[in-house]
Amino acid sequence: MIYEQLVLFERTNYNGFGGAAMDYMTLKEASEIWGVTPRWINYYCSSGRIPGAVKMGTVWLIPKNSQKPSDKRFKSAHSGDGENK
Repeated sequence: MIYEQLVLFERTNYNGFGGAAMDYMTLKEASEIWGVTPRWINYYCSSGRIPGAVKMGTVWLIPKNSQKPSDKRFKSAHSGDGENK
């Protein structure tokens, strides 16, 4: 049931900014792209560090064009892709 709702949501392409079409990715997809664990992505979403991320039930949906938030544990220089150097 929840999977069917998620599929319907993805086909409809809703977002929190007036319903304009936007593609989303899941925690697992974002973790593979950004090279961190899904737990870190969950933390970023729940702390509001990923603009446009929405929670549908128990699933976080992250805009595909989102950049990885910088890691605030380090004070080193950051490159443009959100990675610490």
